[in-house]
Amino acid sequence: MTTPRVFHTATLLPGGHVLIAGGRTTDNSVLPSAELYNTSNGTFSVTGQIPMPRVAHTATLLADGRVLIASGAESPSAELYDPETGTFNAAGDYATPAGLMTATRLADGRVLLTGCNPNCGSDGYTDIAQLYDPATDTFSSTGSTGAAFGQTETPLPNGKVLFAGGVATMVTRIATRNFTTPPAPHSPLQST
Repeated sequence: MTTPRVFHTATLLPGGHVLIAGGRTTDNSVLPSAELYNTSNGTFSVTGQIPMPRVAHTATLLADGRVLIASGAESPSAELYDPETGTFNAAGDYATPAGLMTATRLADGRVLLTGCNPNCGSDGYTDIAQLYDPATDTFSSTGSTGAAFGQTETPLPNGKVLFAGGVATMVTRIATRNFTTPPAPHSPLQST
């Protein structure tokens, strides 16, 4: 890499490059930088600057080839990386600020983001779930996962998303939710 980093993301882009974004340096600084790894020749090159330094964030490849960079320990916001221009631009505003997020691209192209209230742990464990729609560049609130952080999300063949594990007032649970049609705001998830 051009810059040593930890707690960054790496996203395989169409065309064979890997976007490496954000993270922390060896002196614990949070990075606003990004680079590309060329899988055909094994080289790294610098690409656009992330408007907000990010660490422990998510990076989700969208159906159109852009990458949604969201959340992170230092910045509850989102940007879009465009591999055609090598630039980052602000994405729509969150429906609800959140941190410690996971992100899953759904079959319909939207991205499900789940996490915890911005002060997670210090003022409770409030789980937050929202959908990002790349067609409209908007975030909207949706349901409850029952886990504020530490869970995994796996899209299932039937259109549901499996939530496994996580912390919700120190209770571990597994939940699923069908996101094939826009869910009603704050509708409960099905626990199993």
